[in-house]
Amino acid sequence: MNLIREHILQHKRQKLPCPTNLTHLYSLIQAQQPPPKCTCDLCNPAPHTSFWNCPSPHFHIKLKTDITPNWYEKPCYRPLQLGTIFRCEAMHLAQTVVEYFDKPKEDLNTLQLEALHELNKWLKPRLKHILGPSTLETDRENLVPAKEMHQLWRWTNDIFFAGSSWFERFRWKRSLDDRRRGRASRRWFIWSIDMNPTVPTHHSLGGSIMLDVLSRLLHEAVHMFLLQYACGMCRTASLNPNIAGHGRVWQLLASRVQSTFIRLTGLPVDLGGFDALVRHWKFVYPLPSLHDLSEWRFEDADLVQMYCRDLLREYRRCKRPECFLVRDFCRDWWARSWRKRGHAAAVRRSVEDGMKQEEHGG
Repeated sequence: MNLIREHILQHKRQKLPCPTNLTHLYSLIQAQQPPPKCTCDLCNPAPHTSFWNCPSPHFHIKLKTDITPNWYEKPCYRPLQLGTIFRCEAMHLAQTVVEYFDKPKEDLNTLQLEALHELNKWLKPRLKHILGPSTLETDRENLVPAKEMHQLWRWTNDIFFAGSSWFERFRWKRSLDDRRRGRASRRWFIWSIDMNPTVPTHHSLGGSIMLDVLSRLLHEAVHMFLLQYACGMCRTASLNPNIAGHGRVWQLLASRVQSTFIRLTGLPVDLGGFDALVRHWKFVYPLPSLHDLSEWRFEDADLVQMYCRDLLREYRRCKRPECFLVRDFCRDWWARSWRKRGHAAAVRRSVEDGMKQEEHGG
C-alpha cells in the first residue's frame, strides 16, 4: 500500500464499540442499517479483477496437476510457482493457496508429504512436552532453539505455501514489546520472523507452552507469506477490513491454515483470529460483513478449546503416553458431528438472545 493511501486510511477509524465476544460482534453487524456490504472477491469480483485496480501488473497463479502421482498413487497439484518479480492480487493469492493445501493428507503432493513427515517426526518425541503437564521452564528459547524454530517454519512453508523463500531467518527477540508476541518483517533482503520468548501463554491452549509456540509461528508465517507475495498497491486493499494486518486476506488464510494443521497433525493450534481483530479494532474499517464472518470461522476457536481440553485430559490419563495416537484421537473426536451441531446451535441461540436483549434495552 502506498504512503498516501495508508495516510488516508489511518484516519478512517472504527467508531463503533469494540466487541467483547463473538456474539457481540454478530449483534453489532446485524444492527447496522443498512447492513455492511461484502466487498470480497466472491461477492464483488469486479474491483478485484479490474484493469484499473492496480498500477502494477500482477502474477496470476495457475494450479496444475502433477504428472507424477503422490505417495498414495493419487493425482495431486504441482508445487506452486509463485512470482518473483510481480506480486499477486491478495484475494486471488489467498483463495488459490487455500485450494492448494486445504485437502486430505492423501491428496497432498510429494513436497507437502515429505515436509509433513519431517514435521511429525520432530513432534513425536516431544509430545510429552507438548501435551504433558506444564513444565517449569517458561522461556521458549530454551524449549525450542532458534535453529529448530527456523526448520519448523520451513516445513510449514512447504506444506502450506509451496516452499521457503531465500534469505529467511528466525530470531527469538526479547526486546519486543511485552504486548507483542511476534513480528514478521523485511529489512533489506532479509525476511525475518521475530518472537518474544517470555510472553504469557494463550489461555485457549490449556496452558501448553509448546502449543502456544506452534500457534504463534503459524500466525507469523501467514503474515510473512502475504508480505512476500501479496500486492499492497491495489485499490482493493482499501476494502480489506483492518489495515493493521489482520484483515480479510489474513483471516481467510489463517483460519484454513489452523484447521488444516489440526487435521494433519492432531495438535490443536489457535492463530488468534478474533483476538487479533479486537486488538486492532480501531483499524477495522469498513466493518466486516456476515459473509466475512462465515469465511473466517471464528466459531472454531471454541471447538479448538474443547478439543484441546479433551486431548490434554486423555493424553495425561494414558498409562503409556508413548503409544498414544494423537491423529487417531483427533479423527475420532472431530467425527462426532453432534459436537459441531450442538456448538453451532448454541452460537445461533446466543446471537438471538443478544439481539433480543439489545432490542429490549432500546
